[in-house]
Amino acid sequence: MLCTKLRVVIALIAISIGLPQLLLAEAAAQRVPATPPAAAAGQPLPKVGERIGDWTFRCQALTASDSRCSISQVVFNPQKKPVIRATFLGIGKNKKLGLVVLAPLGMFLGTGLAGKIDEGKQFKFVLQHCGKQGCRAAIGISNKMKMALQKGSRLALAFKMRANAKAVLVQISLKGFTKALNALKIK
Repeated sequence: MLCTKLRVVIALIAISIGLPQLLLAEAAAQRVPATPPAAAAGQPLPKVGERIGDWTFRCQALTASDSRCSISQVVFNPQKKPVIRATFLGIGKNKKLGLVVLAPLGMFLGTGLAGKIDEGKQFKFVLQHCGKQGCRAAIGISNKMKMALQKGSRLALAFKMRANAKAVLVQISLKGFTKALNALKIK
């Protein structure tokens, strides 16, 4: 009798521990992402993970009726470790085009992160926070910057690891940027 009650208690504990994970998995499986803008416009939507030039197309379901698509590029060092990730996506309530960069932990926050499209004017990012994966910085993309990105060949990003250190310069290729951006259909 005691053995049966113990088995029931153990089974109930196992169910209570596993149930939230099961419910989350079930909810994720039932989640159908909203139709991204390119598909709604009748254009074939790239597949998640598809490469468009040097950019990777991604979509993530936020709710049952909303999803967020982005294009990103990761630059690796010679040891094949990621140095920086640049992601273009819709930000804010109006989903205006923005650039979010994930820079390495340990970067000197005093000088922050700067960018430059080809030989254009330098611009500064707003540092948002640093976490386990790196330091996140963002900037809204103006129409002028968007045109420069579409016509450009590279986006240079620079940061320092120490106040008195030489800046680390990372080159982001703009190959395929216009086509990848068109797939997002972001203003």
